[in-house]
Amino acid sequence: MIVDDLSLEDREAIRKLQNDISSLYTVVSEDYKVNWKKECANQAYTECADIPDVVTQVEQGCKDLGILDQCQLIPVESDYYDWELQQRAVNAPSKEHMCKSVVLENTRCTHQDISDPNYSRYYCVITQYVKPVNTQKMLNFCRGLKNKEISKKNYNYRLADPEPSVIYLGAGHIDWKLGIPVDTFIKSTNCFIADLD
Repeated sequence: MIVDDLSLEDREAIRKLQNDISSLYTVVSEDYKVNWKKECANQAYTECADIPDVVTQVEQGCKDLGILDQCQLIPVESDYYDWELQQRAVNAPSKEHMCKSVVLENTRCTHQDISDPNYSRYYCVITQYVKPVNTQKMLNFCRGLKNKEISKKNYNYRLADPEPSVIYLGAGHIDWKLGIPVDTFIKSTNCFIADLD
């Protein structure tokens, strides 16, 4: 049964409970961090009979970065995207830990490639499911990478609470998720950090 099948009153009660669960995370966050590494060592997905090739590539990428021992690859049910957001949190303590990758294209970029990370045609933005991406803040951030030497007319981005300690992302396949500590992701990818909501 999914939440949408319930009465409006029951759905509201569940949403209130979800908010209460999310606020409880602040109380247990330190314990969660301590237990994270133990869970990573468990790697229960290795017992899955059919691991898609793309998930194996994500696993290899984590190995290559030297961070596999800090990550979790988590298989999910095939109807996962029919679930309410809090239910989709799988092993995450709250929906605020769930993230999405959004590829934004600068349709006014003066070149077609990604060779210059400070003025690229495409950026992959990782953001919480519960937060929108503010494209004006994205424009301001990216213009700042070049010390505003490029005119605003050459930027136009469109789709092509507390910060969580661990984020859960897609693992390259609709039925798999990757859990990774935020600081590990930042250190291993050397990504830009910006407030875009």
